[in-house]
Amino acid sequence: LTGSLAAKLGEFHLRPAIIRNIVIGLITVAIHYYIGKLF
Repeated sequence: LTGSLAAKLGEFHLRPAIIRNIVIGLITVAIHYYIGKLF
């Protein structure tokens, strides 16, 4: 959602913006998950 909105506002291609947003989201979730497992 935010990736598509940013792409429309910035007039960039839609698919790379959405894919980048999903990948960054997954990385963020994974980092927080593993930090949570440590403590």
